[in-house]
Parts: sequence; C-alpha cells; structure tokens
Amino acid sequence: MTADTPDPGNGYIERDSITGEPTGILVDGAYALIHGAMPPTPMHALLRAYREGMQYQSSRGVVATKYVHVCEHRLNALSTLDKAGEMTLRVEAAISWQDDIFPVKRRSELIAGERHYYRSARFNANAVKFHFDGVHETQSSYLSTPWPGESTWRGSLNMTPEHICDMVVDLDRKGIRVIAHCTGDGSSDLFLDAVAEARRLNGPNGMRHQCAHSTLLMEENLVRFNALDVTAEFSPVLWYPSDFSYARTKAGEERIKNIYNFKGVIDAGGNAVMGTDWPVANINPWVGFETMITRKKPMG
Repeated sequence: MTADTPDPGNGYIERDSITGEPTGILVDGAYALIHGAMPPTPMHALLRAYREGMQYQSSRGVVATKYVHVCEHRLNALSTLDKAGEMTLRVEAAISWQDDIFPVKRRSELIAGERHYYRSARFNANAVKFHFDGVHETQSSYLSTPWPGESTWRGSLNMTPEHICDMVVDLDRKGIRVIAHCTGDGSSDLFLDAVAEARRLNGPNGMRHQCAHSTLLMEENLVRFNALDVTAEFSPVLWYPSDFSYARTKAGEERIKNIYNFKGVIDAGGNAVMGTDWPVANINPWVGFETMITRKKPMG
C-alpha cells in the first residue's frame, strides 16, 4: 500500500497529511486489503475455533446462533462439524456481501443457490451480511444529521441508497435474509426504507430481515420494526462504560440518551434480540443480559 493505493468503497487508509503515505491504520473495510493478501486460515484452525466456540456457547445455555461474514472456506468448516455430529447448536451463517472482512470467492454462486448445499437440520447459510455504514469510533456511522461539530459530515455510507434498496428487494425476492450492519440512525432509516420497498414489491413472504447493532435509531422508526416485521438486534455488551464509551459520546448527549433503545422497539410492538458482536466483545450472553438490564459494567 502506497500513497497511490485507492481507498476501498467501504473504508479508507489513514494517510500522512503532508506526504499522503499510509500511516499503518486501516479503517473499517480497508483491512480486507490485508486479508486479501494473506493465505486462507488453515482448515484445522477453523475447525478447532468453531468447535470450541459452539461448545462455549452451548455451555452458557445458547441453543441457536448466527455466524456472520462467512465465505465458502468457512462454510466448509462448519459443514464438516455438522456432518461429524459436532454442531452442538443450530447455526445460521451469513455470507459477506462485500469484502468487509476478507475477500469472498464465488459469492455469486453461493447466493445463486449453492448455499443450499450446506443446509441440514441444524445448519443453513440462507442469509447475507451487509455493512451499510461504519462505526462511532471513527465517526463513520451514518447519521440522520451531521455529527456534532461538523457542518456536513454525517458519516460514511458504504453503498448508495439506490444500491441498498435494489439489493434488499432482490435478496428478499430470493428468500434470503438480510442482516444489515447499521450503527447510525441514518443507515437504519435507509434499511427500513429498503425493506418497505421489498414488502411493496414482493409482498409479505415471511422473511424477517435484521437490523444489526441498531446503536442509534430515529424515534419515528421504532414502530416500523413491527410494521415491516424487521428484527432489531442490539449489542449490549458494548454499551456499558468501557474503552468504547469516549467514542460513542461523540454522537452528542441527546443521541446517547437513547443509545441501544431496546425498550423503545419492544414498547412499539417490535421484535428485539441481543447479539454479542463476538469477537469484538464477550461471547458470553449473560454479560449482555446484565448490561441490557442494568446499563452498568458487570465486571469491576
């Protein structure tokens, strides 16, 4: 990577303000540039990681889980454990729509139908994971209004609204669940608009799409989760006072008052669930349950 290396569409390379040379910091999807140059994770390492991860979750009472941002290599690892009878819970795997984490080979073939090759009583790959925006830490979450202290900067949207809508409508028509990373209230608004268009064109087909993280939500959108049958997924492990807290306050005091509005979605009749966002945060769901209820740090 040099000063001439272009930024990917879903992230950027931090550069020296004078020379333009990379500083070594890659933001959001830009780290896929490194993964693209690395060899794939050895199969034996993937098998051990998934096996131990599922056993840990099962020991904490989890009976079903979602593993997102998978590629064909990871699907083969999960399928191997499934066929060996070592899948201790039900798993829905979501194929990466973009190369957010690592390049996904043969993505179009998987989405076109090869995903069904992996289907069993405990395992399916009938979902796709999108990164609609970034994160609060880098002020790349896409907000409905400019970030505090900024005149126009609202954050980073990884796809145009038209692209988002077209993809959601198309995947909904194919019966594929969309799991959309939306940390800003502007990105979740666009996602709900896209689902509304899918419902208008495709009708209610029982496919419940998911708004991932839902860090900030517009007040007027709370009722839409019920109306559109969209799941609001929150990551409460991340909201207790931690090293992340200073970054989240950048969104402004008024927004932070309603961060992770779990109760707002439920009171509006919507379906709300908890995700750990592992490996970003602790995979133990009980840590999340406690922080969801107390809004305090359970450790220390």
